[in-house]
Amino acid sequence: FGSSTLRVLPDGDLLIANSYRDEVFRVDPHGRRPERTLRVRSPLEMAPVPGSQTLFFVTSQSGDIHLADLASGDVKIVDTGNLRLGGLAVDPVRRKLFVGVPGRSAVHSYDIGASGQLSAHTTLATNIAQPTALAVDRCGGLYVAGADGGNVRRLGPQGGAAVVVARVPGPDVTSLEFGPGKQGWSGDSLFALDTSSGSFYEIRIGR
Repeated sequence: FGSSTLRVLPDGDLLIANSYRDEVFRVDPHGRRPERTLRVRSPLEMAPVPGSQTLFFVTSQSGDIHLADLASGDVKIVDTGNLRLGGLAVDPVRRKLFVGVPGRSAVHSYDIGASGQLSAHTTLATNIAQPTALAVDRCGGLYVAGADGGNVRRLGPQGGAAVVVARVPGPDVTSLEFGPGKQGWSGDSLFALDTSSGSFYEIRIGR
């Protein structure tokens, strides 16, 4: 698939973003791929719209944030900034979208409308080195990591100072995710992937 990222959908299908072919598509557990392919220029990260089974935010290397509808195949740009985008995370309770902007060492936030529209674009924090991995806890705290010497930082729901809460040996964390609390994956742990060393870490955080 070339340079790809993926998410597991509630029904067990995989949603795959293939940046080499400018496409987003789903694959079922048997490897079958539906005919419908969503066209997104150089897709990077994906995050679900709260309360929807079919709407996803998709960032692209062009700096745009797209809203993709798996049911209809429709894709539209909901924000554009000509910025190199990094990590992506959603707070489903407070309906917030968080986006890392590595080129500006910043994290931006948006309010999410009922249909996935974005508003209230603000800079939540600055001086955050290479925010390429984001995750949100139950309290709305935002965890940020990247090419920052293995530091994992936490921001409050309203931003403010970023506090280092953990440090892993890997220097280039590209993915952060809380465990689902099922099949041995602790719901109180943050899992971090460092692609430079190929290492995978469990961080006991609590949610």
